[in-house]
Amino acid sequence: MLNAEVRQTSRQTTADFPKLGKRPGKRGDKKQEIIFNHLIKKKEFIMANESKVAQVGTIDLHSLTNDAHFIYMKDVENVIEEDEGAKTVARIQTAVKALKEAVKEEDERLILSKKSQYTEQIAAKDRERDSIFRGYRTAVKGMLRMPVAEMAKAAADLWQHLKDYNIDPDMQLERETSRMMNLVADLDYKLAPQVQLLGLKPYVDALRAANDTVEELLATRTDDRSQQIAGALRKARLASDEAYLDTVRLINAMAVVGTEKSLTPLINYLNANIKRYKEQVMTRGKKKDDDRPEKYGGDNTTTARTADTLTAADENS
Repeated sequence: MLNAEVRQTSRQTTADFPKLGKRPGKRGDKKQEIIFNHLIKKKEFIMANESKVAQVGTIDLHSLTNDAHFIYMKDVENVIEEDEGAKTVARIQTAVKALKEAVKEEDERLILSKKSQYTEQIAAKDRERDSIFRGYRTAVKGMLRMPVAEMAKAAADLWQHLKDYNIDPDMQLERETSRMMNLVADLDYKLAPQVQLLGLKPYVDALRAANDTVEELLATRTDDRSQQIAGALRKARLASDEAYLDTVRLINAMAVVGTEKSLTPLINYLNANIKRYKEQVMTRGKKKDDDRPEKYGGDNTTTARTADTLTAADENS
């Protein structure tokens, strides 16, 4: 009887103590531990994927010229819009739609920055000036063989003067205007006797008037641009940049998560395009003044929309 009571008491005492390695509320702690471990593994998976999965690389959009920036954005817009994998993802289609609208606005601002209402007037007056200049040059050359020695000497002086300035009617507009201004000033003062002797003053007067008009129109166009479109193109570029980066971040996120493996060809193309721009477009220097891709564009930057003609320049190019 005594032994039975001892055994019963022993069981009760043992039951009062928790088993080794367990605590009250262990089930709740275990659940939190499982969730925590799951999050850690998920984060490790994503970090591992980021280093393995192809993603769209980076490009310094601010260093592109206005023309290069537009062409790059337009190319990205077109390739994403036509990519079969991207077509199946509604979120990407929404993003590229926003990019398309931004690029359209940038295009309009780019065209406006290249032209103004004065461009045609400048071109017409420039042609008139060039015609007068060619007439003057022809007249001087024809008098080099004058039988009167004094007149032949005056013609030789004026011909040498023309050779010194080496004015080409097809040279860059502002450069031609500046040289013509100095040439006419010489004819008005230093070489006035020769001009008077050969009867060339009507040419000089007409040349001065035409050149002054071109200069005034150029200044007016510059003022017009600064007042009407200052900052408009830059603002449009920033909007395109934002839409582009939103699209790229979305594509990269889907690539890391692994939900859209069909985006790999698109990512590869975009990276190849970025590489080409870094190697072929962004590494080139500014065009020299003599390159003159556009006489009436109002600056020395190209307006041709082909990647082969693009050069790196500052934001205001």
